[in-house]
Amino acid sequence: MSEEKNPLFSKWFPSADGPRKFRWYYLGGLLVVGILFMFLGTSGGDEEEQPGGSPSSSTGMNEEREEADVPGNDTGGNDDQQHPLGDISELEHAYANQLEGALESMSGLSGVDIVVNLEASESKVYEKDTTSREQITDETDTEGGTRTLEEGTDEETLVLVQEGDSEQPLLIRTEKPDVTGVLVVAEGVDDLDRKESVIEAVTRTLDVPAHRVSVLPKQ
Repeated sequence: MSEEKNPLFSKWFPSADGPRKFRWYYLGGLLVVGILFMFLGTSGGDEEEQPGGSPSSSTGMNEEREEADVPGNDTGGNDDQQHPLGDISELEHAYANQLEGALESMSGLSGVDIVVNLEASESKVYEKDTTSREQITDETDTEGGTRTLEEGTDEETLVLVQEGDSEQPLLIRTEKPDVTGVLVVAEGVDDLDRKESVIEAVTRTLDVPAHRVSVLPKQ
C-alpha cells in the first residue's frame, strides 16, 4: 500500500529518489539562513557596545563641569576690587565711633554724629633687601675719543621670616590712611568756644588740618 505524500511536503522535502538538485537547493537555503543569522548576531553585538561607550563620554562632560565649578578657577576680579572698599568703610566707621564716644563725654555736647572720609585703607610696609649693581663701560668712538658709561640698578626682595610651617614677609609697620574730611553734627556746638574745642579734639585725634573739619549744630 503506497503512502500518498502531501504535495507541499513533497515540494520542500523531496524523497530520496527525487532529483538531487532539490537536495542541493535545500542545503543552499540552510547555508544562506545560517549566514544571515551570523550577520544579524554581529550587527546586534555592535549595537550593544554603543551604549557601553556613552557613559565614558558623559563622565568626561561631568569632569569638565566639576572643574568649571571649582572656586579656584574663578577670576575673582570683583572680589579684589571690593576688599579695599570694605577696608576703607570699616576704618571710617571705626574712626567715627571712636570720636563719637570721646565727644559725647565732653561737657555740653549730646547726640553726636560723625562722618569720616579716608583717602585709602591702611598700608603695610615690609622689610626689603636691596641689592645694588653698577656697571662701568668704556667706549671709544671712530675719532679716537673715549667716554665712560656708568649704569646702576637696584633690586629689592622681601625679607621672609619663618612662622610655623610657612614663610611670611617681615612687617615693619602699618601706616594709617590720610583723612580727607570730617563732619561733626551735635547738640551744643552753637557755643563758639565749645565748637572750637570740638575742632581741636578732632584735628589732634585724626591728625587732620582744621580746614577739613566741619562742625554743625543738630536741629
